[in-house]
Amino acid sequence: MQGPWVFTYPDSEDILFHQLAEELELAGFSRPQGRALRKDIPCFRLSSRSGHFKDPMPFKESDPMESYILHIQPSEILCVSPSPQGLFYGMQTLRQILRANRVDANTLPCLKIKDWPSLTWRCFQDDLTRGPSSRLSTMIEALELGSFLKMNLFTYYMEYQYAFEKHPQIGPPEGSLTPQELNPWSPMANSCTWIFLGISNPLDISKESCDTSATPI
Repeated sequence: MQGPWVFTYPDSEDILFHQLAEELELAGFSRPQGRALRKDIPCFRLSSRSGHFKDPMPFKESDPMESYILHIQPSEILCVSPSPQGLFYGMQTLRQILRANRVDANTLPCLKIKDWPSLTWRCFQDDLTRGPSSRLSTMIEALELGSFLKMNLFTYYMEYQYAFEKHPQIGPPEGSLTPQELNPWSPMANSCTWIFLGISNPLDISKESCDTSATPI
């Protein structure tokens, strides 16, 4: 992998550039130069040369929307997909190859992968109430790891550990999630192809908690 590198990506998918830049720095490489595509097409390219490339869409209508093709060649790495979700998963595969499959410090194996998830929902849960309570930073770290492993649904069971404005006596003062903490999760979910599903105690307070913490399904 001889730089300098130019990373071309869809204009609306800044997260791809940030994830790749951080991964390259983690591996000891310099950050690539970012260049957003004028057309919002689901493909990205990491190349040692600049220049435009046409939209390659070697997919059939029967292919899953979350599928992707990742092609590593001597002078460029190209990933295409029918959808932004598939492109995100292609980036996670590239990150995993950078971590685990370098032939030496500077060399990646040339390969071509076509992949897609076998399961529509790939979910895990954090039960906040079984002590010690998860901190928000711990949950965000778990979500980042889950997206790296191509999970797409996260459910957190918080029972009574929510800071209800109308009923502040319900949640413990140092172990309750606030609306201000949970609201930023929605844009994070969209960028990482996540769906969040909050679950509270089965009382007549569940709608208040879910409205502020869960992305619509």
